[in-house]
Amino acid sequence: ERGPQGYRLTLAGRRLAEDLAPLQSAIAHLPRVLDPPHRPRVRISAGPWTAEFLARHLTASDTWVPEIVSGEARVDLARREADIGVRNARPDQPWLAGQRTARITYGVFASDPAPSGFVATRNARAPSQQWLRDQHGTSIVTTVSDARLGRDLALAGVGRVVLPRFAARGTALRQMGLTIDALSHDEWLVSHAEARHDPPVRAALTALTTLLTERGLRPEA
Repeated sequence: ERGPQGYRLTLAGRRLAEDLAPLQSAIAHLPRVLDPPHRPRVRISAGPWTAEFLARHLTASDTWVPEIVSGEARVDLARREADIGVRNARPDQPWLAGQRTARITYGVFASDPAPSGFVATRNARAPSQQWLRDQHGTSIVTTVSDARLGRDLALAGVGRVVLPRFAARGTALRQMGLTIDALSHDEWLVSHAEARHDPPVRAALTALTTLLTERGLRPEA
């Protein structure tokens, strides 16, 4: 049934879900019973910088394997297009559960000596790119199709680039000026309220929470 808050089960659907609830834990264990070496994949959706961070820092697990989906487009967790999403806002749908992980801050970065122009990403919908075009639109010298290519061009001295501060960590880029307060936002780890209890998803959420809240890797200040 469709209502103001989205879709919900009919009365018959709720009764069926109650009857099948005891089977969920058994279903979750089936892959290990039928194929012991198999580790279930947990699909994680994140923006390009967070996806890169996860790929670099996630450690191997005996119980699950990450499948990382990188991109600016938001996947539909309600339709199980992904098991877990790393989002820049708290979920407002009742069927989604969220946990705050960190405060993400942004800055302008450049190599040394710093060029005067900027490298922009063609995805103008991204808040960082909207800010760049509003504040420095006349100073954009070139564009790229992928944000990570923009960082590479900044490292090559082609122009300045707007980045989450953790994305410049460990590179030769240096921050030009202060943190951009207008782009700072809370990061949320989001999952389907029911799917989060599946053992592989639960294990992945625990691992992601530990990693994304590690201030040594992603300082907020």
